[in-house]
Amino acid sequence: MNEVYHHQALPQGTMIQEFRLSRVLGMGSFGIVYIAKNKYFDETVAIKEFLPVDLATRIEGTRVVPLSSDKEEAYAWSLGNFLKEARILWELARPEPHRNIVRVTRFHEENGTAYMVMDYEEGEPLSKILKTRGTLTEDEAKDILFPLMDGLERVHAASIWHRDIKPDNILVRPDGSPVLIDFGAAHREAPDTDRSLMAIFSPAYAAPEQVYPIGNQGPWTDIYALGGTVYRAITGVAPINATERYLGTACPAAAELAENNYTVTFLKAIDAALMLVPSERPQSIQDWRLLIEGGSEEPSGEDANPTVLVTGSSLFAGSRVHSNELREIIPASSDISFKPSTESVNVTGARSRQRRLVLMGAVSVLLLSIGLVLLVIKPFRSTPDHPDEGTVIKGKTQESNTGYKLEPATATTDMKKATQPVQETVSTRDAIMARIQRIIESYQCAGITPTLDQQQRLLLSGYVSSTSDLQRLQSEVGTIKGVTSVRNDSVVYPRPFCEVIGLLAGYQAPDIAPEQAVSLKMNNPSRSYSEGEFLVITAAASKAFDGYLYIDYLDSADTFVHMLPSVLRPDNTVKAGQVMVIGTDKPGSQAHEQAYEVLPPHGRSMIIAISSRTPLFDTVRQDVEPAVDYLTALRAGLSRQVADRKSSGIISSFEFITTHK
Repeated sequence: MNEVYHHQALPQGTMIQEFRLSRVLGMGSFGIVYIAKNKYFDETVAIKEFLPVDLATRIEGTRVVPLSSDKEEAYAWSLGNFLKEARILWELARPEPHRNIVRVTRFHEENGTAYMVMDYEEGEPLSKILKTRGTLTEDEAKDILFPLMDGLERVHAASIWHRDIKPDNILVRPDGSPVLIDFGAAHREAPDTDRSLMAIFSPAYAAPEQVYPIGNQGPWTDIYALGGTVYRAITGVAPINATERYLGTACPAAAELAENNYTVTFLKAIDAALMLVPSERPQSIQDWRLLIEGGSEEPSGEDANPTVLVTGSSLFAGSRVHSNELREIIPASSDISFKPSTESVNVTGARSRQRRLVLMGAVSVLLLSIGLVLLVIKPFRSTPDHPDEGTVIKGKTQESNTGYKLEPATATTDMKKATQPVQETVSTRDAIMARIQRIIESYQCAGITPTLDQQQRLLLSGYVSSTSDLQRLQSEVGTIKGVTSVRNDSVVYPRPFCEVIGLLAGYQAPDIAPEQAVSLKMNNPSRSYSEGEFLVITAAASKAFDGYLYIDYLDSADTFVHMLPSVLRPDNTVKAGQVMVIGTDKPGSQAHEQAYEVLPPHGRSMIIAISSRTPLFDTVRQDVEPAVDYLTALRAGLSRQVADRKSSGIISSFEFITTHK
């Protein structure tokens, strides 16, 4: 990733308005930070440039453009949120800047992107200091904590929550004073409670209400994260993340881990900040300060039944949550709000809430820190009559080694061999095929099988990641001497879909008959869904063996939604051929059943099913996670199976759906 950004970074000396760039200060998934000097005054600043590598690229020197037309909407949405972050920080510096909050002095749009000009602060991230020191003394921890609490009071007074406080986002100056940076996940509370929130957070420091709809977000959300940061500073370990705590893993109390080195009052105040139930935490910085100073035993705050608020990417709806219902875990959500529901059913003595998962479009905002979690769903844009390039998979392949028939989305074309001279002479079929194979291997995210008949006519079958790659491939192999014509039966599977297809093909069990394959059926046979409809999947495990069934939803914004197993449905063991129904079109009618409702923005997404003899993962993964994280874990699980000789391979299948108004 860093190599990509180093290549995309603007060169030294580039002018951004009156500022001349000196060097790159930092790089992340959504932008680049430079040190720059004012051309006219003795002023050094930090400039944050918006450049999300998964959505855009740089062309013509300084200009930034979306990677494709499919990414335009997501890019525009993310750019708008970048500007919102800049405005939040600019407003927080009015009328006077706060010493412990990073200050934005100006921001503007240019070159197809946007720039945020900030004060340049010299110092080290707290994460680096803790990595070197291990822990801090109580006085050292308070010297960082109290100034940050003062800064947060300014932030909270403006009804803004930071929502991503962690050691990486705290810079410690040479004089020891801290400054809170990176407000990319910040949210301003609005009177309109239906306003959506994005779930952008770091797992160890994220409050549970950022992951599960168990209450409103507010000052207590930042208190949880700052408490977790201090917990790390005094115990030497990060707190157990909210998901693991809900699944039964206890988070050792600071009062137990560090009881001999810190005052009891201080340790109890840190533990109070890390309470799972939002209403049981200090509800304001002032409340928490009193606890730390020993002036209060109980935090003030709202009742135990706050209205559920959206925070994430796969969206669930729920009613009010009482503290004794926290065992009923509901996954995270984003881009719609949760409204109270009057429907409930009794499940093991606890009240169950109506839930729905809405597949929405949302791409992350603006964070340069490494290790944050971004929960987003944004299918490719298309319409039922004009779907994106590519098509659904049906049955068994003829030419491809993926185990499925690839229905071409583009008309079969013949391209006569080009007449321009070539540098090399190819005279034998083996040499021709070797040259073709070398060209194919130069394309990333492509699974092409070349076939050369007796008349030296070339057939290309399989998939590539873009139409331009397909056209360029045809052109390149068409210039090889000895190839009389090129016919293309390949389809286009854009990233990240092509990467998943390639990975599954590499571990596919050999000689699988069509009747043994994993079957996927949708409640809409056309696989085209209108807004407001519900997606229901009927999946049949492979008939070849008993084992484990995995069902996943993958969107074009590189996000996986794990439908089976999930936090609510962790058991994915199946008998050979067992049929399972995932989702419901009658929300609230079935206990612990999730409903997947289609909402805009619309487009194309992928449903994946995998049958495996043995578990692919040691534990149930979070319901929503970035593709890069899941595919890394999946690749490791598949490799482990092969190494342990426990499996002859997986049996997988996939389908595509499109959504529209």
